[in-house]
Amino acid sequence: MNFKWLWFLAAVLILGFCSLAESSCNVSPRQRRDCGYPGISRKTCLNRGCCFSGRIRNAKWCFYRMYEFNKGAF
Repeated sequence: MNFKWLWFLAAVLILGFCSLAESSCNVSPRQRRDCGYPGISRKTCLNRGCCFSGRIRNAKWCFYRMYEFNKGAF
């Protein structure tokens, strides 16, 4: 059996899941649903399985991922 194809398939799957996780945090500031509390740290937010972005002022920094919206987590 040729294991090169197995390694290639594993790499493709890993990269696909990584891009899915990143895009699931691409939520507009208006659509963000709070996943934390005021003053939550980045580490604590990420440990809860949420997204963290403090780049936009007056927007929620710790928020649910996009696919959580479809499941009704908020």
